[in-house]
Amino acid sequence: MKTSYVYQFVNLLSALALLVLVLARLDPGIYLQWVLFQTLTGALIQVEQSLNTVVTRAISRAHSLAGGAGLVTELTRSRRAYLRLSLVGGAATLLLGYLYLSQANGGRFGDRWLLEWVLYCLGFAAYYSTTHHACALVALGQPERFAGIALLVRWASV
Repeated sequence: MKTSYVYQFVNLLSALALLVLVLARLDPGIYLQWVLFQTLTGALIQVEQSLNTVVTRAISRAHSLAGGAGLVTELTRSRRAYLRLSLVGGAATLLLGYLYLSQANGGRFGDRWLLEWVLYCLGFAAYYSTTHHACALVALGQPERFAGIALLVRWASV
């Protein structure tokens, strides 16, 4: 349980530190792109949290029934659901970002965004294609292991 609290605390501190550092260094064009990243990411996090709840519950139920009968099926379903989220969310983000940034401020920012936006969308797709493991760890009664891994990843990303 302690690791979970440390993870949440580090997550909060790193988000606040990054916010201050990032906003202090952005010109108006990059700020617009940053706002778009944050907005789309926030919307997709809401979708992922809903999926996380459903998947975690299904895996937990399968794990507790008849010695784990159906567990492999639920784990496979969760992997497929997160893969669909990864592909559909990444493609939608790429398209919406393209449409918005190409029109923003009379198209003035259109020439600056392409590489960053594609990398962002690829990162999104890569992250969500592997997130189903977090649901499995929590559903199988190993939230401390999940929190420890997430804490290590957060420290490495800062």
